[in-house]
Amino acid sequence: MIEGLRAYVARADDLLTTVRRTAHDRVTHPMPPLPARLSADEATPAEGVFTGWAAFRLDERRVRDLLMGIQLYKDRDLAIRELYQNALDACRYRRARTQYLDRTRDDASYAYEGEIEFEQDAEDGGEGRAYVECRDNGVGMGESELRGVFCRAGSRFVDQVDFKLEREEWAQARPPVELHPNSRFGIGVLSYFMLADEMRVTTCRMGVNGELGPLLEVTVFGPGHLFRIVRLKERGEEAGTRVRLYLRGGEEHDPGWSCLNALERVLGIAEFPTSVTHGPRRTRWKAGQLRSRKAPGNEPFGLDASGRTVPWQESPEGTQVIWCEYGGGLLVDGLVVHPEARPGVLSSSRSGLTGAVVNLFGASTPQRLSADRRTVLDDVSGQVKDLIERAAVPLVAGASSTAVLPSYEWICRVAEESMVLGDLLTAAAVESGRMLRFGGRQLVVSRTGCFLADARILGVQARPRDPWSSPRGHPPDSVYLWRLMAHGGSQILAELVEACPEIAEARHVLPAMPSDRDLLAAPGDDSTELFWDWSRDARYTADHLLGLARRWGTPVESLVDRAKRIGGMPRDASAKFDEFMEMVGWTDGDADSVAAEWRRCGMDVPESYVRLSAAAREDRLLQRELGRRKGRLGWVDPDKEVPAGHIVGAGWILGLPVAEVCARLSAYGLRTDAEGLPDLPDFRVVRLLSEKLDGRWPWLSRSEEVPPGHVLAAARGLGERPRDVLGMLADLGFAPPSTFPDDADPDDLAYLRTKTWRSFRRHEPIPYTHFFDVARRQGCTLREAIDRMRAYGFDVPFRPRRLLVPGSEFLYRDDGPLEWAGVTTADAMPFAHFIAAARSLFTSPSALADRLRVYGLESSCRDIPEGLTFASALELLRINEDEDLFLTIDCEVDLYDLIQKSRQMNAPIAQVVGWLQELGIPVPDLSQTLREALSRVPMADRP
Repeated sequence: MIEGLRAYVARADDLLTTVRRTAHDRVTHPMPPLPARLSADEATPAEGVFTGWAAFRLDERRVRDLLMGIQLYKDRDLAIRELYQNALDACRYRRARTQYLDRTRDDASYAYEGEIEFEQDAEDGGEGRAYVECRDNGVGMGESELRGVFCRAGSRFVDQVDFKLEREEWAQARPPVELHPNSRFGIGVLSYFMLADEMRVTTCRMGVNGELGPLLEVTVFGPGHLFRIVRLKERGEEAGTRVRLYLRGGEEHDPGWSCLNALERVLGIAEFPTSVTHGPRRTRWKAGQLRSRKAPGNEPFGLDASGRTVPWQESPEGTQVIWCEYGGGLLVDGLVVHPEARPGVLSSSRSGLTGAVVNLFGASTPQRLSADRRTVLDDVSGQVKDLIERAAVPLVAGASSTAVLPSYEWICRVAEESMVLGDLLTAAAVESGRMLRFGGRQLVVSRTGCFLADARILGVQARPRDPWSSPRGHPPDSVYLWRLMAHGGSQILAELVEACPEIAEARHVLPAMPSDRDLLAAPGDDSTELFWDWSRDARYTADHLLGLARRWGTPVESLVDRAKRIGGMPRDASAKFDEFMEMVGWTDGDADSVAAEWRRCGMDVPESYVRLSAAAREDRLLQRELGRRKGRLGWVDPDKEVPAGHIVGAGWILGLPVAEVCARLSAYGLRTDAEGLPDLPDFRVVRLLSEKLDGRWPWLSRSEEVPPGHVLAAARGLGERPRDVLGMLADLGFAPPSTFPDDADPDDLAYLRTKTWRSFRRHEPIPYTHFFDVARRQGCTLREAIDRMRAYGFDVPFRPRRLLVPGSEFLYRDDGPLEWAGVTTADAMPFAHFIAAARSLFTSPSALADRLRVYGLESSCRDIPEGLTFASALELLRINEDEDLFLTIDCEVDLYDLIQKSRQMNAPIAQVVGWLQELGIPVPDLSQTLREALSRVPMADRP
């Protein structure tokens, strides 16, 4: 009682304050005397009745600000959006009421054409108060609507009893009358005060019988204020509503803001003719037609659809699809929205849709929108995809070969933003047998499809606005051959057929889809840029495929099938055990989930991996990290024999006999061999079997002889003589080096190991740069460095003199004019290196080759190959036109390189291959290269 009394008195006090503020300006007749204030502060319960009460209260001002202020309506454009949507509902309501009357009454005809008008101006010829006015000829409002819906936040006309009863009557008409209002939250009128500090509403209601009600006017000075309903006429002349918002001044006033600009940003398709006037500017929307607009680059929200447009004439009721040359977007009731869920065709990063504008209205309107009606909360991607897929068929089939839409460039542009939509358009073009122009030629799309890297492959010069992009690097030979075969008819392809006649027999290649590019390439580390050569590590393969599946809304299984078909991943891709175990570690040990996910991604994961991973969680013996401070043993791979070093390392760390370690490992199906190993090994044995002599993985292998460098390093590290280390290794069952000098000394380690402390194997080719580096570090001659390695059984054909010819020392340095990088003791010196060096030494390349031949180092050929001059040989070997970089022995030359060189040299591809092979550049046989590539070219399912 006390709390209720206080609340009642507080509201009465607010009423007195409002009356006192407005009465003497607006009430002309005498006012009765009223109290100045009312208060219930001293109203308390009788003594001893009860104590300690409270009531839950809402701070009405703060709640109102939350609904209409920065928390919900973050920009003033939303007030214009609300004005339009309320006018749209009013016009829809009158249209529905008119349709019902037409269908149920024979004595009259009710023709109706809705119209909405906006005007921004100032009163008194532009000198008075600035305002924005919205006028509609909709159903209008009567006193009950003004009291029951208009002035009550949270109320909606669709929830009123009268409307529900009327809708039931509409449903009985034949055909039934439908109304799909866009009113959702009932708080739209509050948003008007984002713009205004005063609002004037003039309205006339069209009754259920078609008769007009009185003309009413209300003036509202702000949310929460009282207003008076004034009857201007007993009967209005036209149904409709006029809402005039007097714009705020002061700091909140933005002189550059325009309701015309605001409506252009948010309104794409008007359901009824709509016009906006702001001073001399005037814009008009025709009913049902897209009004194109190119959005500024920094605009976060707004319509962006411009260029040529093609509407779908047979779109289902409640939908519209308009193809557009640039941009695109999703509309609800003709107004721009952004989708919250963006899979599939809605994966475009900005508007959610590219290449088309889709408008959902009426029965197709999404059920859930955000409170500001800018975001669709429902996942409408399936609905939109179905519409787009159906609309693509007539678009592709009905256009001429010279039409702007569809074009090859346009499909590429769409695909770069939405790969699913690009695939959908390409599939429609392939099915229809369309011809599209590209790079000055007509493409038979049913054969070529659309491949986003074709521009570079076909040598089409890129322009700044070209939509396609190609991954970094060169496409794999099979991809390059696929695209040449798909486009056909080129001189290059004819030359390839001559080298490999089987190409001519493979006539029906698979048409490409835009998404094939992303299945064949992948982004590099910390980069969105695509690269042709991406990691085949199972972890990255799975991440890449699953990421595409999420972004495109496509089952990963279908992506795997396509990737294998086009060569994006091997048809028999297998996971590696160490990759699998590391991934299991990153996912908190859930081996079954990792295996299931990788298998979904097309990789073979043996069940032994899963079992061993599960066992490793319980048995320390199977873990890579045993005694974390004492060393990392490495994974025990079920596909390989457990290294002896792992066995003795695990036994030493856990204090277990070698026999027990082997027995436990064998119980898990692992292969072990304890022959020669001590039963209770000490750390000296563990170190000896470790390649880095640190008691950690990697371990020496019993399948090959021990490198001599390891013997010397062990002698130094263990404090033993080299010969004693040889004996220790033999006792442990390892094969010592077959050649080992009697005067072996640990100081020889400088000759026998790389800069990373890895010991050279005896049959391993040694880079010549290693000899140069060792001679410099050891302060000996090049001949002495080479001779010392020969003493350990290394075969080095190069036999320089002990004292080099004066003036020639610069030839035998890794930083000299003659390129030695990549040349090993198993190679002849490429004549290409002599050509590049001769350019700066002002001598002939054959003279340089003769110098090295004297020392036993042969060259790939004795002179410049026939058909080449010194200058043309340099051009053939040049890597980049803008840089002095030339091909060397460690360069990989692929089919793309060969064809580019052929074009550059104006010579047959086979001739280019022969020249490069003679010059010592590793180029495989052209026929063999083409046959291997052809075996991976994706073929169509045709006889």
